[in-house]
Amino acid sequence: MKTRLLALLCLSMLLLPAAARASFIYTPNTYGLSARGAALGNALTGDGGDIAAEYYNPAGLAYPVPSQIGVGYLYGRPFLAGGLVGGDRVRENESNRIGTFATRVNVTNLFQDTVPLPPIGFGFSVAVDNNFFTMMAFDDMRTSRGDFLRYGLANLVMQGALAVGVADWLSVGVGFHGGFRGNGEVETIADVNGSTANEGTRMRGHNHPVPLAGLFFHGRTWGLGLTYREETYGGFESIEVTATPALYGTPLATMHIPMDFVDTFVAREAAVGVSWDVLPRWKLLVDGSWRNWSRFDNVFEENHFVGSHSRFTTIDLWTPRIGSEVEVFDNFVVRGGYRFEQTPFHTIGTRYPYPDHTIKGTVILDADTHVGSAGVGWRLHSPEVLKHDLVFDAAYQLHYLVPREAQTSDGYTFHSEGTVHLFAAGMRIEF
Repeated sequence: MKTRLLALLCLSMLLLPAAARASFIYTPNTYGLSARGAALGNALTGDGGDIAAEYYNPAGLAYPVPSQIGVGYLYGRPFLAGGLVGGDRVRENESNRIGTFATRVNVTNLFQDTVPLPPIGFGFSVAVDNNFFTMMAFDDMRTSRGDFLRYGLANLVMQGALAVGVADWLSVGVGFHGGFRGNGEVETIADVNGSTANEGTRMRGHNHPVPLAGLFFHGRTWGLGLTYREETYGGFESIEVTATPALYGTPLATMHIPMDFVDTFVAREAAVGVSWDVLPRWKLLVDGSWRNWSRFDNVFEENHFVGSHSRFTTIDLWTPRIGSEVEVFDNFVVRGGYRFEQTPFHTIGTRYPYPDHTIKGTVILDADTHVGSAGVGWRLHSPEVLKHDLVFDAAYQLHYLVPREAQTSDGYTFHSEGTVHLFAAGMRIEF
């Protein structure tokens, strides 16, 4: 009976725009929001000029650079393998095909001839997986065989921010980045003979933005940034299932089953970064962030979520990043970057919460990851042909998951390893 109800619930979720298996992937953190940022390892907290500054440091939007509008495309392909040691292999090869749109507007420049304003800027960006088709992808299935839940199909992400310069050397910014919340109702009469009647569902979902904020200190050749981003996740909270079992047409007592589901955890984060123009044509960026991943086990073990039988031990992450940008020729730059991200999962879940093995738990496959990146950028500056400059960017990232064996809370050992390849391209216009 419960299996039938869960199947009906899953079918009702298909009414939402989704495709393939979802994951905990969060595009700005896993890959980036622009080809330039991806090439620099997303070491952008101390850089005020990037088109995606609204996420990495919203205060940078008040930095005096031209306004920009850009589009991009990210293609990520994982080759991951793992699973129970001595058991079946689990593979993850779900590709990401993410389209991006971003803009940042220098409000002060737009009105400089009419209204005297302090440095003001705003920005907005969006990234959509599955070639712009997947608005929401949700997964809270139990995975006792193991699953690389930090890779897979990505949800739509949106972020926006506004910044104001409060001194010649300091700007402040506030904004939002997104989560998802939903609720619903499911009704059915299910007979032991296999038939159902009076099926009905009502599902609702909405964006659930949470705050982010930043400070940006800057001089002629340097920048220092501080950014804070609040925790978020996707959740179907309060799905009320009303089920009436029947015995060959005779209704029995009605059951009311509340269900909650959660997915796409994004940890609370604080970041600090510096940028330095070491030479007129060489910019160096160094970044570090703290992510409150120890909250994951608190959220996912809350007893109102269906996956709460699994026990995780997670740790906070300290992630270093470094990036470099060199103009090797006029209007042509070469970029490189690196970051190291420790796995937050000390213990990776529970395979079977109870000794009789009748109820599955959740096992998350994950490992420490080295991410190296490289890219180029070319500025098309031709005043006799184009009124505004066009900039073309391309990048490549290699994610290397260090081979790892880790145990579940009930003593099973799982193996994880593999690589992920990202190819990114973008075009932006400056005005």
